[in-house]
Amino acid sequence: MKICRMFLAAASVTLFAAGCSSVKDVTPSDLTVAELEAKQMRAVDPGKRINTIQTSILRQEIKTSNGFLEPETVEMVEIKYQAPDKLSWTTFDENQPVSGWIIDGDQAWRVDYGQKTVDAIGSEKIADVKFMQKLVKPNTKMSEIFEKITVERCTIDDEPLYRLSCVNPGKNPFYVFISATDYLPRRIISDIKLAGGGSTHYDSRILRYQMREGLLLADETIIDQDGLKQTGKVLFYKVNPKLEEKEFRPPVF
Repeated sequence: MKICRMFLAAASVTLFAAGCSSVKDVTPSDLTVAELEAKQMRAVDPGKRINTIQTSILRQEIKTSNGFLEPETVEMVEIKYQAPDKLSWTTFDENQPVSGWIIDGDQAWRVDYGQKTVDAIGSEKIADVKFMQKLVKPNTKMSEIFEKITVERCTIDDEPLYRLSCVNPGKNPFYVFISATDYLPRRIISDIKLAGGGSTHYDSRILRYQMREGLLLADETIIDQDGLKQTGKVLFYKVNPKLEEKEFRPPVF
C-alpha cells in the first residue's frame, strides 16, 4: 500500500526516526512521555522556530528496489503544508505528476494524473487521512495523536533507546524508538491495517540528520514494507513560502 509508505516517510522527516535486530534489555523508563517529548523537541528545534511555521514545502527522493535483475524506481515526492489543516502530496515520475492526495480541512481527494481522475475520500476514511496529516505536521506531538502511550528503556544492537508503544482504539500499535543519548528518533515499526483487510509490516530507520531551515531533519531514511525496500533522501525544504489556495483544491482535468 504505497500511501502508507509515502505518508510515513514524510512523517519520519519531522517526527520519527529508525533492521530487523531484536529489542533487548527492556526496563522501566526513567522519563515520562512528556519529558521525552520536550527533550526531543529541543534536539530537533534548537532555535524554537517550529511553532512559527505557517507553510512549508518538502521534496524527497524515493528509490525503490525492484529485485536483483530490475533497475530501481526513482520518484520524487513533494509535500506542501499550510496551517492549520491543508496538505498537498504529489508523487512525480520523470518530473511528471503521477498521483496525489489533497487535504483541505474536512475534505480530502485522491488524484490520478495519468487517468485524469479525482476521487473524493469518503467520510469513513477521513479519520485515517486526518491522522496521517497530523503525522506530517511539523509541530505535532505523539501525545496529541495517540490515545495511549507507554514508554520503556531498551537496546537494539547495543544502542540505548526509549521505546514508545503508541496506541489508538481499533488500530495496531506504533512502536517508536528514540535515542537515549541525543533524544533524536531512530526508528518506527508498525503493522498497518489495510483498507481491504489484512495488514502490511512497516519498518523505517533514519540514517542521517541534517540542519535545514533551523530544524534538524531526518535527511536519509530506509524503509522496509513487507520486503519492499525503499530509501528516502530530502532534496529541498523551505519554511514559510507563499502558497496559493488553489494548491489545496483538486485539479480540473
